Amino acid sequence: MQTSDKALVSFSSYNSPHFLEHALETYERIDPGYPCDLLVLDNSNTDLKSLKILEKYSKKYRIETKPNYGRAQGGYQYAWENNKDYKYHFFLHDDSAFIRNNWLKVAVDRINDQSMEPDIITFADNPKEIQNLLVGKVGFQAYEWGNKHKYLRTKYNQIFNYMDPVADILNLKIPQHYQHINDDKVLYSKECLAAIGSVASIEDWKQKELTKDPIWLLIHQWFKQAGLHNNQPFAPADRYGENYSTFQTVSEFLNDIGSMLNRFRTHCVIGDGYCQEEEGWTTFRGNEYISHYGDHVVFKRLSLLLNQPEESIRSRFKDRTFLTICDNLIKNDSKKYMEKLNENKI
Repeated sequence: MQTSDKALVSFSSYNSPHFLEHALETYERIDPGYPCDLLVLDNSNTDLKSLKILEKYSKKYRIETKPNYGRAQGGYQYAWENNKDYKYHFFLHDDSAFIRNNWLKVAVDRINDQSMEPDIITFADNPKEIQNLLVGKVGFQAYEWGNKHKYLRTKYNQIFNYMDPVADILNLKIPQHYQHINDDKVLYSKECLAAIGSVASIEDWKQKELTKDPIWLLIHQWFKQAGLHNNQPFAPADRYGENYSTFQTVSEFLNDIGSMLNRFRTHCVIGDGYCQEEEGWTTFRGNEYISHYGDHVVFKRLSLLLNQPEESIRSRFKDRTFLTICDNLIKNDSKKYMEKLNENKI
């Protein structure tokens, strides 16, 4: 099959051999349900075990080395820039595991389904402007449809209170209705990526910081005044330091609204989205097909099921046996939800 008919599945890896090996093992075991190629981006690993795993799997899959520019979005952009013939691009993190067959098929089916979710039809003031847009991006981790003030179905207050100030600084108009799609376990059409032009990443903002870009200085000042600035450096601290969280927040925001600003609709692969912060940790929602161990939904829910502190749960992820146990817990806990979904009740 030509690349023009397939999806490219991409993720970056850096010095996390337990996650890397687990992700690759589950990729080989679980049927995606749609033709795809795998690209693993070696973010200049230095860990010897990681390098051995990459060497082993390089005999089967594409392994390409790039600089470690932190987070996943830089890898997403690299994959897109160098592989534009693929019909779809599926992006995920290396701390993920495939747990149900057809994980890619359900995403492709959703991106080709032009119907609107019930929320936006029932609650939006003017959904016609959205209904006329092609679906260009879908994700497993998605919030409800909403606007910059509230979510349309539940009327919960919008939790992303930085949207207006950042949009004003960037001179962007926030779409009247849009949906927050987490930048992991996400499928783009090549047409949507071409319209957006690039996947925003923390490295973009690092460059603006280095050049003392006036836009960056205004954003930096706002985050400090709003009390959202993180004074504790995140890895890779030697490059991004205390501004890591600001870089990440702004790049995620731009990726959120980028599709809609370029006339492409976004959707949740399963259901009509949620607001986990309001609804509690009663389900692994968004992880039914692919578990993401960097997702706070996962370790908060595991903490409740296993009756262990969240930090204890996260510290055990380096144990491959524990990861397999967690995969099974997530799959079994979401079984009833999936049964209802298959009966078209959700």
